[in-house]
Amino acid sequence: MSHDQMNVLSKGLSSRGISVVGLKVDLFKCLCQIKLQHFFSQSKVTPILTPFGSRADFALMCLMLLLIPFVVLVEHDIMKTTTQPPCVPQKLTSKEKILTELMNNKDLVMKPADKGGAIVVQDAVKYKVEIFSQLSDEKFDKKLTSDPTDSFQQNVLPYLEKAKQKGWISKSEFEFLYNQHPIYPLFYALPKIHKSLVNPSGRPTVA
Repeated sequence: MSHDQMNVLSKGLSSRGISVVGLKVDLFKCLCQIKLQHFFSQSKVTPILTPFGSRADFALMCLMLLLIPFVVLVEHDIMKTTTQPPCVPQKLTSKEKILTELMNNKDLVMKPADKGGAIVVQDAVKYKVEIFSQLSDEKFDKKLTSDPTDSFQQNVLPYLEKAKQKGWISKSEFEFLYNQHPIYPLFYALPKIHKSLVNPSGRPTVA
């Protein structure tokens, strides 16, 4: 980084443009809030009970069915927006120009610290090395040759259909359990600068 960039960063940095991870986390929080508000706004809930769920659990699961298509569409728009070139205003201050350069610098990765609330600027190569190092640990992770999501869906479908035919679960519970639009989690690491400022290890996080 240049001297001017280091000078701007030394004054503090609280955000870095659009973060895909941050947007997805905010989307998840929004989803939870909508479900809770909708659930508690109902004056009376009288679902059909089955041996596999209580009244509150059943009602909350059914509400999620209405929001899954919404989440899928919003995630699509997030990815579409974040892959477009950033819109830069015609007139920028010197500080804004430097921040724009930093945001567009693919050699840098900015993540919130594991503790303390700071924003950590890391070398992208070193960050990727840390990520791959964690994912290559066979004690905790296993490399897949393909995406197993479709096979999971097909394996569970016959059991759910049988449970619905036997009356063990209702139609709404079947539709909830058989997720046609699964959401893929994101893996990233939060740098532990409270332990080391030089090449800090990262706390593995899935969101």
